[in-house]
Amino acid sequence: MSSHEDGIPLSMIVTGCVTCLLASTLAFVTMTRNTKSNDEFGKTNATTGGGSQHTTGSNTEDQIAELDPTLYPGGHLTVYYGSQTGTAESFAQQIEREGSEKGFMVHVVDLEDVSMEDFLQEDKRDKETGTTKAVFIVATYGEGEPTDNSAQMVQAIKELTAPVSEDQAEEEKKDIQSTKVLDGLEYCVFGLGNRQYEHYNAMGKFFDSAIEQLGGKRVIKIGLGDDDADLEGDFDTWKEEVLWPKLGKRYIKDDKAAAELKQKAKQQKNVLPDCAYALHIHDDNGKGTKPSDIPIEKVHGSSRHYFTAQDCPVSVVRELRSNGASGSTVHMEIDISKTSLQYQTADNMGVLPMNRSEVVESVAHGLGFDLEQVFSLSAADGHEWHGAPFPMPISVRECLTRYCDLTIAP
Repeated sequence: MSSHEDGIPLSMIVTGCVTCLLASTLAFVTMTRNTKSNDEFGKTNATTGGGSQHTTGSNTEDQIAELDPTLYPGGHLTVYYGSQTGTAESFAQQIEREGSEKGFMVHVVDLEDVSMEDFLQEDKRDKETGTTKAVFIVATYGEGEPTDNSAQMVQAIKELTAPVSEDQAEEEKKDIQSTKVLDGLEYCVFGLGNRQYEHYNAMGKFFDSAIEQLGGKRVIKIGLGDDDADLEGDFDTWKEEVLWPKLGKRYIKDDKAAAELKQKAKQQKNVLPDCAYALHIHDDNGKGTKPSDIPIEKVHGSSRHYFTAQDCPVSVVRELRSNGASGSTVHMEIDISKTSLQYQTADNMGVLPMNRSEVVESVAHGLGFDLEQVFSLSAADGHEWHGAPFPMPISVRECLTRYCDLTIAP
């Protein structure tokens, strides 16, 4: 199995059989090979939905509304994430949810969707200081490798921070040595890692060091989370005891505004966070409605595998342990003969299990849902759109069957 440092892996190495447990006998399957994309660095897109803003890439100037300093005395704060299985992304979203009560307008951005220039967007600069503020939440994957969505950014940074060799021309040396492309960026980093691996938190440490080398100003010491111990606890401690206190002290200078934020936080202590989505019900239960053809770049980063996966039946499940042995190990065969998937030895295979129909029907009955009702989502007022979480329009049955984990505690 592939080694990792970002929560539970979504993929596994396939060598003729798969050892796993599925929620049903039908699964989504998507296969990828161990090759890196050579697509042009800095993919961009910007659309709007539901009266809210969708800013997942470059070219977003003039799209961000003027901030109300009484609501956001700390100004804009952008959280960039590098995530393999969604843990770093979920941490970024926690900061986004808490941002308004801390006095910041928080924007969450996938590192795959930006170029270096986006770190210094004019519309997010502080008017008085001319600086931009950023938090990088970065996981390390495998043996010190970047996550798939941060690989292109890491490569771009490495090209700018590469050591100067003796055989380079003097002018070229000067150009490299004087590269301060991130001058004006004030930043901090939280890394996700696992001490069981040799290169513990390599990517978090890389971003922390390289951004400073490129002219950025570190305003908070790097935080490191250890998945071998308590990753979520490490992040919560860093967020509550380091991140918010230091950001507030540095960027919220108005004592009255700071006092009002503290009072607001007390009042909202037991209030559930706003839902980031606005729900749109389709008339006539969406009869004849098919999911829209959503471009992959407008899909939520952690959901893209759902848009390319194909249905495959589980044809064989065989217990490998003898009777009376503790635990269970099964040999499982997945039939891809009726798909366009092509398997080669050592391919990576992502298995996306589907919930059993009786589980889906039980949940829907308990919540009073109409399983045949068709709906779609957009960004709720006051929230940014980060891409489609699943194909839409979609029925409640399809959503609960394919895209919701119904069998473990939330």
